[in-house]
Amino acid sequence: ELLATMAASEIERRSVESQLRRRDYILAAVSFCASVLLRDEQLDQVINTVVDRLGRAAEVSRASVFENSVDHTGNTLCNLRYEWVAEGITAQIANPLLQNSDYRKNGFERWLSLLGSHQVIAGPVRNLPAIERVVLSACDIKSTLVVPIFIDGVWWGFISFDDCAHEREWSVHEVGALLAAASVIASAIQRRHGEKRL
Repeated sequence: ELLATMAASEIERRSVESQLRRRDYILAAVSFCASVLLRDEQLDQVINTVVDRLGRAAEVSRASVFENSVDHTGNTLCNLRYEWVAEGITAQIANPLLQNSDYRKNGFERWLSLLGSHQVIAGPVRNLPAIERVVLSACDIKSTLVVPIFIDGVWWGFISFDDCAHEREWSVHEVGALLAAASVIASAIQRRHGEKRL
């Protein structure tokens, strides 16, 4: 019993260390990304750099930024705008199913409610509702973390961090760091919007 307890404690310690290490990588990436915002570069270039750095730091297979839009009937749609993929992972940026995709019609009404109220969606895909599993599994996603992006208090879209190789639980440390990352992306977009208005 003592050996089992010691082994369990060691496993838990290593798991926490791994989570904290990833959190530190993510925070370093957020700091780097914030510095990129100070440069006078094109928005696409800035966000692509940010998504690349965050995807690597979070040790995921794919990092993607989706922007919301509204159709003529008032339905909210999501559109894949930026993407980074690890080596050997299939890119989804050209997937027509991820452009002008209606949240409600595609079974993601829950995401409208959660993300639109500043909440995140996280965990293994097998734990998500069946209709969501179908779409995410088709993109080879085993685990995901979806973080909303807000600009001027309005839900603009989200950034997703997908693991296509392993099931993964996200720690509160990692989620907190990636919420900060979403704020960096929001700042980049907000700054460019301000420049356009000027």
